[in-house]
Amino acid sequence: MDLSKREAVNCPLCHANHFREKFEIDSWKIVECEECHFIYVNPRLEKNELLRLYNENYFDNEQVGYLHYRESRELRKKNFSKWVEDAMPFIRKEKNLNALDIGCAAGYCLEVFSERGWKPFGVELNSDYAAGLLRDGYKVYNAPLLDISFEEKYHVITLFDVVEHLADLRKHFDKLNSIVAENGAIIIITPDYNSLQRKLFGKKWFQFKPIEHINYFSLDSITRLATEA
Repeated sequence: MDLSKREAVNCPLCHANHFREKFEIDSWKIVECEECHFIYVNPRLEKNELLRLYNENYFDNEQVGYLHYRESRELRKKNFSKWVEDAMPFIRKEKNLNALDIGCAAGYCLEVFSERGWKPFGVELNSDYAAGLLRDGYKVYNAPLLDISFEEKYHVITLFDVVEHLADLRKHFDKLNSIVAENGAIIIITPDYNSLQRKLFGKKWFQFKPIEHINYFSLDSITRLATEA
């Protein structure tokens, strides 16, 4: 991964090219679109370098990603279970649902799906983690979401701490729309830029990770993106 390879981008939400700087963190600029007020990194790491990032020791790394990801299995699985349970009012009340976790890492959310009687599927860029899940018998795609030709439609699609990482937001949300089953549900967890925590801590907010977190959503901006897709 070459952190010097950066690209200037238009607003990922409205595509305008008028912005003002909000924060600078370790030479990375976090800006606000002057048209729609979306918060994003600009310039950001080039797309090819972003993809490489998730294959280079991402789940045991002090600089980016996670440190000792597998050691926090129980906590992460507990969170995934809670987030799925919170979404149950929007999910069909039947077994054998196709459930897809995008960015499935070590597969803890896939375990949650299986425990509910759903058929688990995953997308994971890290080849070591994907290979391990394949050996365990899971159907996992080891490729960028936009490059996958899916064989199924999915009644449940989860993106837990994923959308803040995605380049080409519109294309990704169009892709999600194309693979969700009729009356299916897409569940998204992402840091809230308008949270009290962010307002209190300012540029020291722990979710400001501009190498990998290139988008910072509010409820309004994530709603706009989902609605327009």
